[in-house]
Amino acid sequence: MTAAPAPRLLPIENLNRLPLDQFTEALRPLFEAAGPLGEHLAAGRPYPSYEALLTRAEALVDALTPDEQIIVVNAHPRIGESAAVVRETSTLSYREQGYEAEAAMAPDEIAHIYADLERLNAEYETRLAFGSWCS
Repeated sequence: MTAAPAPRLLPIENLNRLPLDQFTEALRPLFEAAGPLGEHLAAGRPYPSYEALLTRAEALVDALTPDEQIIVVNAHPRIGESAAVVRETSTLSYREQGYEAEAAMAPDEIAHIYADLERLNAEYETRLAFGSWCS
């Protein structure tokens, strides 16, 4: 598998001028496919910098409806999701989460890691009441 090129962010001035669909797509390196967050961020344009955009995003997350928050959380593959699912849904997450390293690992080591991650995800989701959110 050939590595995908590293994502690049547009200059903030260009990002500010994009139509809604292109604006939310241009945010993928930062927020995956979290549509509601991108839509709310678009409404707050223009941003003087990416730092200002990220600060606004942080404030917006708490203001999203519960349904919108679910969409945002589910836009990013779960840590420990199978490599095939992550590769299919997000090349950024595939690279970010280090799935390429699996090729050099023994199958039993991979199985052990996935079992640990599944357990840790369940504990995390229970503690933060995400269990009913995540699909």
